[in-house]
Amino acid sequence: MTFVSQNVPRARVQDSVALLVDGENLSRDYAAVVLSFAQDYGVPTVRRVYGKAEHIIGWEQEGFRLMPTRPGKNAADLLLSVEAMSLALRDGFHTLLIASSDRDFVYLFEHLRELGHQIVGIGEGKAPGGLRKACSRFEELPAVPAPVAKARPMAGIIPQIRKILPQSKLPDGWATVTWLEQQLLAGDPGFEARAYGGESLAAIVTKLGCFETSSGSGGGLLLRDLEACPAVPVGAVVPALAARPTVKPVSICSSLDQRLLAGIGKDGLEMANLNNVMKGQTVVAQTGHKTWRAYLETKPELYAWDGTKLMRAKGATLA
Repeated sequence: MTFVSQNVPRARVQDSVALLVDGENLSRDYAAVVLSFAQDYGVPTVRRVYGKAEHIIGWEQEGFRLMPTRPGKNAADLLLSVEAMSLALRDGFHTLLIASSDRDFVYLFEHLRELGHQIVGIGEGKAPGGLRKACSRFEELPAVPAPVAKARPMAGIIPQIRKILPQSKLPDGWATVTWLEQQLLAGDPGFEARAYGGESLAAIVTKLGCFETSSGSGGGLLLRDLEACPAVPVGAVVPALAARPTVKPVSICSSLDQRLLAGIGKDGLEMANLNNVMKGQTVVAQTGHKTWRAYLETKPELYAWDGTKLMRAKGATLA
């Protein structure tokens, strides 16, 4: 869609034009389309995109010069406006194409147009009418489909959670899932549980099986890192394990538990011999935990202790 506010002819193809992009306002997905519009008005010998360095990466693939801004409010808008005036008044560019849907550029467009320059606005459908009318012409960008984000491995969130949990002020290493999610968002405002394949952070924590969980007094989910809990002395009987809230094992661990239970047998298994029974990959590779004890303590419904021996929990079977 083209909006024409004045009957101004397009520049000849051989004319040089300047193309300036507000990289804080437009996605890099528009780079090729913006460049194509500019080529309708002449040869875009100047192609610049303005914004924070992390926001404008990717535009260079279409030949744009990246113009990273310093910290500060509206830094990209200000730098773009200053350079637009310089290009028009000092460098003699008659046609300037400015890509943004930001109404703050109305003053710049009006001023340059009144000085006799052709100002072509390029923006999305959301661009306000005042911005469109301030241009000599306005080119509306087509909608760009939102990219489909690939789900990250669910286990990829474990290191982040373990880094945050020690900061909790609750006793005995406990933290609420609500608080944990707030900390994850503070570190990454774009954090979404769905990116890790879960409907919610609580669902992820429960499914992973790497954390002990419990219901809080207000009904919310609590968790703590089993590996950070005090180690149980070798030889001690731990009846309290049976009372801990259980977590449904991750499906990929079922064959691991079957091997363990088979190795324990009816008479139990000395912990010193556990590595021989479960030889192969490292403990971390097999369980996601640093030690066998840390993993076994997440499965009180399957394993129990009798002195230095690992035993099958009452009712545990190979089925």
